[in-house]
Amino acid sequence: MPADSARIACPTLLVSGDEDGVAPPQSVRLLGEKIAGAQVEILRGCGHWAPVEKPDECIDLLRRFYQRRFT
Repeated sequence: MPADSARIACPTLLVSGDEDGVAPPQSVRLLGEKIAGAQVEILRGCGHWAPVEKPDECIDLLRRFYQRRFT
């Protein structure tokens, strides 16, 4: 049985690439709609390994995400 993503109650950042075949952007967006307050980011020219393919962009997204929520 899959986890109930609607029960997630913490700040959530979902990142996918526009070329991701494992977690396609539309699926990630739908998941984000189920998690209250989730932030969804889709990286251009990126597949499934976002932190490897776009490390600087991922670091920037995480930094901004943490700054908005924890400072």
